[in-house]
Amino acid sequence: MAELREQFRDQLSARAPKKADQTVAKARTWDSMQVVGKLTRMVDGKPRIVADPPLVVPAGDLVAADANRARLQARLMQAASDIFLGWHHGRLGPGTMPYDFYIRQLRDWKASADIAGMTPAGMRAYGELCGWSLARAHARSGDRITIAAYLGRSTVFDQAIGEFAAAYADQNERGYRALAAANKTGRVVAERGV
Repeated sequence: MAELREQFRDQLSARAPKKADQTVAKARTWDSMQVVGKLTRMVDGKPRIVADPPLVVPAGDLVAADANRARLQARLMQAASDIFLGWHHGRLGPGTMPYDFYIRQLRDWKASADIAGMTPAGMRAYGELCGWSLARAHARSGDRITIAAYLGRSTVFDQAIGEFAAAYADQNERGYRALAAANKTGRVVAERGV
């Protein structure tokens, strides 16, 4: 946290470091027990997970290897691996079908930013932090040798990426024109230079 505070010091208001400390302190009080009532219901006298796909999926609804894939993807996104993140292949009871279990602590010190109360500089810093976090996760997710072997020597992938990039740029331009038109008619309010 100190490293991030130093990196974004010039972009943050004087209140921002104190607010960040309060948010972190609050997040550290959250644990799994606070959500048990929300995520479970009693069935035959036992708590059972209530399905809310794709976010909450009872173990019995998972298909083989989904749990391990989800665990591996979650670990890639985390700067420090979650010690409560796991995967287990087992049975719900004697004589039942085997399942893959994705094991995760809920509400383990998570926090979110109050974007409605951010200054433009704070919003910019927050956006940069989110971008940095995603870039870091993507950088960890690829094995360059495996990817290169998979792609081979063909230029098909290179061409597809080029076409995607051009189409994405075109989509961004269309989106900007639509936003500008909506702003001009008063349908949305947009401000430049913030």
